[in-house]
Amino acid sequence: MRLSAQNKNRITVAYWSFIFFWAANAYILIGTYFVDNQILALNIQGRPYVSDFVVNYMAGKMSLASNQTHINIYDPDLERKYIDEIIAPVKQEATFYAEYPPTFFLLNTPLALTDGRTAYLIYCGVCLIFILISLYMLSEGPGSRVINWLALALATLSSFPAWQNARLGQALLIFFPLAVLCFWSLERRRYVLAGLLAGLLTIKGQYLPAIGLVGLTVGGYRYFFSALLSVAIAIVISGQHLGWDNVMAYPHALLVVADSNVGVVGAAPEHMENLRALLVQLTGQDSHAVHVIYWIVFLLTLCLILYLWAIAYKRVKHSPFAFRAYASLTIVLTLLSSPHSHAPDYIFLSLPAVWLWQMPLPEEESKRRLKRILLLLLPVLSWLCFGLALVPFWHVPPFFIVGAAMGWYIVSQILPALAKTAAPSGEQAQIG
Repeated sequence: MRLSAQNKNRITVAYWSFIFFWAANAYILIGTYFVDNQILALNIQGRPYVSDFVVNYMAGKMSLASNQTHINIYDPDLERKYIDEIIAPVKQEATFYAEYPPTFFLLNTPLALTDGRTAYLIYCGVCLIFILISLYMLSEGPGSRVINWLALALATLSSFPAWQNARLGQALLIFFPLAVLCFWSLERRRYVLAGLLAGLLTIKGQYLPAIGLVGLTVGGYRYFFSALLSVAIAIVISGQHLGWDNVMAYPHALLVVADSNVGVVGAAPEHMENLRALLVQLTGQDSHAVHVIYWIVFLLTLCLILYLWAIAYKRVKHSPFAFRAYASLTIVLTLLSSPHSHAPDYIFLSLPAVWLWQMPLPEEESKRRLKRILLLLLPVLSWLCFGLALVPFWHVPPFFIVGAAMGWYIVSQILPALAKTAAPSGEQAQIG
């Protein structure tokens, strides 16, 4: 049964209206938290809940203090003191620990020049501008680019991961547009620009290996030396400003203090959305065996990503959609296997979603229609995943399921179709 053009237009208007007003209400809720002075921290049923942005603001405060006297930025007791002052009168149950490299402290330094609530507004506002710019760079396809951009922005920002990033003031708000720019640069062979972004991408170290492998295999020596220069500059500036002992202390702070969860709010694996969370949910604890398994899987995934780009991608790289197909699979694999992936991280699914939408690869009409319907429903589905995660007897991370389903679709449908359209002898493939 085919819908008439008029009914299709009605459904389209109804759907986007629903998405818009849902998103508007969700972000108005954030506004109420801000007005009630509960945006940084609040008590719920007698327990404190602290926003992630407090760590950003604390990092800026500690970085600014380094100009006057040397401090140990990874000292849990000192971090607790800073945070308690920021969120007063709310008191932490455990130290909300900064699991970030020294670069993170440097980037947040300007935030310390104002109060916490104002800093939150500035941070979210600046990040929103960068996100909108990055999404505009992705908004290609038939029709008006502005209309495509508005639809993409609404679909992305109305999702639960995007909303939670804004509610908590996550570091992903700045990392996401940087990663988009990196992939955009690699696809357009601007390897030096992609490499220079590596110094900033170190703020989320769990994603750097996968992105770095893509850059090295696609961009070669131009990416390698620009990335090496960028990371070296970030390390030198961090060492000069924060102290070399703080730079050297980061690996210990990450692996021993934060990941152990001893006296600090660190990894929280039971709330993640990855293989690690699945193993914890099934076994009931974040045991040594769980650590061994997910680290082995993570390393094997990196090997698979290296194979995909060094060997498989080169066979079909002349296809106009090869980069986007393999980049989509890389993003999904990284989210599923990364040692640290939470619900806000799944804002990255917006990249493979828009790339899959733009791929007019040969498919059966029914499969193509189903693909578009499912991609359109992702914002709604993300909120259903949030609700499902609250169900007591549910023991499978719901966003993990969504990511796995998207990965299966890419492997079973997109890559085979891509291989069929790959042109021999370097000729440009014609995909209808």
